[in-house]
Amino acid sequence: MKIDLHGLPREEAKKRLLIYLKNSHERGYFTVAVIHGHGTGRLKHMVWSLAEKLHYVKSIRFGSQAEGGDSVTIIEFKD
Repeated sequence: MKIDLHGLPREEAKKRLLIYLKNSHERGYFTVAVIHGHGTGRLKHMVWSLAEKLHYVKSIRFGSQAEGGDSVTIIEFKD
């Protein structure tokens, strides 16, 4: 599962991300990918900042080269 946020205004991206993460966790997904691109880094920072505050997030990391590198954030949920 993945969501592509790059090119969106930060507030719109934040709104979509919150809904996506909540729905993904409720559906029982273990891991999701958030595509934010390189750009200025504002979306990447927002994704990490938001995810760190959610009680159901277990871990956050950048994607491997095969997953898209640092233009993608991989979020793992708690059981």
